[in-house]
Amino acid sequence: MIQLLAAVVPVTVFYAIYSRYFLFRPELIKHIEAFLGGIFLALLILVAPNFIPFHLNIQHPVLIALVKAAFPEKLGALLLIIILQRHYPNFSIMEGSISAMIFGIGFAIVENFAYTVNFGISVIIIRLIFSVPLHMTTCGIMGYYLGLRKSSSTKMARSGSVLKALFLPFIIHWAFDSILLIRYPASLFAAPLLILTVLALEFMLARAQITAPLDILKAMSLRLEDWLTIDRQPKYERWIMQSMGLPGSTPLSIFAWRPGLYRLAAVVILIAFALVGVAFRADICEFLNLTITRDEQFILLGMYPSTIAVILILVGAINPNFMKSGKIKIPVIADADVYRDGAFYESLVTYDFSLSSCFLRTSEAYGIGDEFEIEIQFNKWRSPRLLSKVVWENHSMMGEDYPVGSVVAIDTQDFRSFARFFLKYSLFRVSRGIAFNLRLPGFEITRKYFMRPQTTMQTIRLYRAGDEIFKEGDSGTEFYLLKKGRILFYKKKESGEVITMDTVSDGELFGEMAIMGKNSRAATAKCITDCIVAVADISNLNALIYSNPDFSLSLIRKLVERIQTSEQVLIENIKKLEREKRDAEKYYHAALVLTLIGLGYHPKDGKLNVNIDLKKINEVVQNIDDDVLQKIIDIIVLKQRITESGELDDKTAEMITSLYEQFNLQADIKQ
Repeated sequence: MIQLLAAVVPVTVFYAIYSRYFLFRPELIKHIEAFLGGIFLALLILVAPNFIPFHLNIQHPVLIALVKAAFPEKLGALLLIIILQRHYPNFSIMEGSISAMIFGIGFAIVENFAYTVNFGISVIIIRLIFSVPLHMTTCGIMGYYLGLRKSSSTKMARSGSVLKALFLPFIIHWAFDSILLIRYPASLFAAPLLILTVLALEFMLARAQITAPLDILKAMSLRLEDWLTIDRQPKYERWIMQSMGLPGSTPLSIFAWRPGLYRLAAVVILIAFALVGVAFRADICEFLNLTITRDEQFILLGMYPSTIAVILILVGAINPNFMKSGKIKIPVIADADVYRDGAFYESLVTYDFSLSSCFLRTSEAYGIGDEFEIEIQFNKWRSPRLLSKVVWENHSMMGEDYPVGSVVAIDTQDFRSFARFFLKYSLFRVSRGIAFNLRLPGFEITRKYFMRPQTTMQTIRLYRAGDEIFKEGDSGTEFYLLKKGRILFYKKKESGEVITMDTVSDGELFGEMAIMGKNSRAATAKCITDCIVAVADISNLNALIYSNPDFSLSLIRKLVERIQTSEQVLIENIKKLEREKRDAEKYYHAALVLTLIGLGYHPKDGKLNVNIDLKKINEVVQNIDDDVLQKIIDIIVLKQRITESGELDDKTAEMITSLYEQFNLQADIKQ
């Protein structure tokens, strides 16, 4: 009876621990099917050796764990769980994980009964207390990946999920059975392995809670692969913003343990029991009439209750909102060149891509169903040209859970080349992530792979043709990235004349000079066409300069180009002013000649009898200066007085004579 209780109690305990998940969208018939499926597999494995015509003579415990336990049990579980999941309508990954855990409970209870009947208490004690959570967790992990398989659409994603569903639980189960068969001291590692497995399952269950079920995916006309791509993008952006130290990127806790009074009391009691059990393990075993070794006493009375206490803490402790609103380390930005009808259309960026889908940071809507080709490039590698079809897009700023851009489904005729390219990208990304997170030498250089203007400038504005983004003389507090359109920069003279300074096109920065020097705007920026502009402030610019040497170098080059352009505009305007001065002088010269000729006439008798050498006058006016011009103006004023009075006074005649003499003109002035 004690042995039978020992077989049932662990099942009851761990079912109660995980019961919070079993209430998720409860459908009793599915739970019963899964439970019976686990029982069926356990019975099948128990009776199968009786029908095998040969016997494997294996002695090494690791090989026994592989051939007789881990492989057949996990392969059988894989096949039966796939069959069970085929008949689940409106399937969700969470549902797949839960049903697989109940499948593991059914398997564990039969296995425990079998061990209690066939082996003594000394052999089964460790297996009884650890096998139930082992089967529950490994089957739960298997159900998670098989749930991904059922929800996925591409062969590559489905095949990858099946391999993970078999490989990961199999490795855990194999390691666990090897530990148990080797016995002490290897059995001391059973508890840490179980805790790590529970923690891994908790992450998967937290992730499964926020993953869209099949009916939602169908309503959105999305594949799971596309939904996962959409879900990752805000996490990349949040990590980039936080790494820049910008506001609005408050870290979210990965743990959210709210145990409640009963669970907290259970944890305290279990820890206290473990402490007492280790201290008085010999006396307790004597009282219970348990004939086991001292090592087994330590495992039973110390390790087992403390392990359950840790599991009680871990179950439900992972914050699902962390999976939904957390961050991913680290995004490595790749360039994506878009081609239409074989011709280059525009260059975009992508945070990540898979073998089946890619997120593009488009600045305007392409339209669902729009088809084009893209080439992805990062570092020194470039993908083959990929046929792409828009399956989802958002340019309405629907909130932080929805990235601004487009998701495209990828199709390629040269799959092997693309797979090799994707493998290089994945390895490069992992290596850069390890270097950055472990702060290995040169880790700061990694920032340039995600600190780029297209990723750090999150605010988007739309301007219509004719709108002015800023005016000459305005204070500079923002800089800009032109994502789409064309912008003209001009200065306006006091006369109202407009001087064109420069123009910018797609992908160019502008407005950074004013905020770097805290100066006013040197020119007015006016949209020639409708424009889509990304906006940021000085903190973004400082982060870019600090984190991306390539950006800093390109910024310096751009500033030099702007200065050279401004100098060229200034030189051209100086030349224009000189031409205008020369043209004006021609008019002044002609006016002066006519004026000097006119001064030889008197309103009384019609002339002054002045002998004027017109050629000499022409030489004079070619070298006119301001003093001479002022004298001529004075003469004209006096001439006006003569016209009004009818007399040529001595002062006027003297001034005219002086002017002629200054230029060595021979003139005989007579009244």
